[in-house]
Amino acid sequence: MTGLIGLKVMRKERKMKQEDIANMLGVKNLKTVSRWETGKTNPNRKTIERLMDFFKCDYRDLFRNPSSGTGERGQPRPEKSSKPS
Repeated sequence: MTGLIGLKVMRKERKMKQEDIANMLGVKNLKTVSRWETGKTNPNRKTIERLMDFFKCDYRDLFRNPSSGTGERGQPRPEKSSKPS
């Protein structure tokens, strides 16, 4: 199962805690957001729609894979600079 990796990224960009997302969505079990982000469970369709509306993103942004070669909102990741140790 794929987690909501993009949710974690967007949440952290806004300096939000998992608890903030849970409260915004009316989720009673605070571990639920963690389970979404790690792929242990997935939210229902209505919750995904609410997350997309809140973060002004689409489905792919929530479920994007960090190893796919794209960064935030599907933009190419900047190359890592290799500095001598």
